Amino acid sequence: MKRASTSGALYALAAHGGWVAAMIASVLGCASRQPVPPQGETGKPQPAATPVIERHPVTPPDAGLAAASSAERMSAEEGAIAEGELCLSCHSAELIQATRIGSAGWTAEMTKMRNWGAVVEERMSAPLAAWFAQRYPAEEPAPAPATISASEALAAVTPEREKRPLRGDRAAGAALYSKSCASCHGATGEGLGGGPVLIEAPALYQRTQFTALVRKGKGRMPASEGMGDAEIVNLLAFLRALH
Repeated sequence: MKRASTSGALYALAAHGGWVAAMIASVLGCASRQPVPPQGETGKPQPAATPVIERHPVTPPDAGLAAASSAERMSAEEGAIAEGELCLSCHSAELIQATRIGSAGWTAEMTKMRNWGAVVEERMSAPLAAWFAQRYPAEEPAPAPATISASEALAAVTPEREKRPLRGDRAAGAALYSKSCASCHGATGEGLGGGPVLIEAPALYQRTQFTALVRKGKGRMPASEGMGDAEIVNLLAFLRALH
């Protein structure tokens, strides 16, 4: 008697129990769909190829500081001078001292400040960023922020009550501004030369404070001790008209 074929066996089982045939057919069908191992010249299955893992170099956390080590390094004194001349004219000392952003953060900060018009030469960016990262290390806790009362905060932005209206010469003030101020504060007070924006600055409406600021200077802003009252009034008339 000849052995029945697989299909014949399934047919026979189907006659007695369709569910048995369906189960066997399902198993055989799944087995027939399994991937066939690759065959070599000898006809024997070849081992699967080992997956290639692409490895990328790991960037150390202090890569920014390490890169700056090859650049011109700033001494403690040089960094302090640069901080006073380039940063404190716009930012408070408390803000800078409380910043803990690491070398990568300071490098990005140099780029941002340069794009905003800060007078930081390209060759100084890396050394200055490295100086800040060392002077204010990220792992060191920042000092507690200084606090002021609500009345002090209000006084810093409240316009000064003037005894008489300001009657300055805008044209004369514009000429004085163009000669003495525009190189840092921009042609129309927009702060594109590294100095702070002057448009609608609170100090413009505090004549006493503005006069002291002009005559004494601040940060890298030089003092103009010889500027008279009339010149300051003309300068204020021009600046207050900026929008």
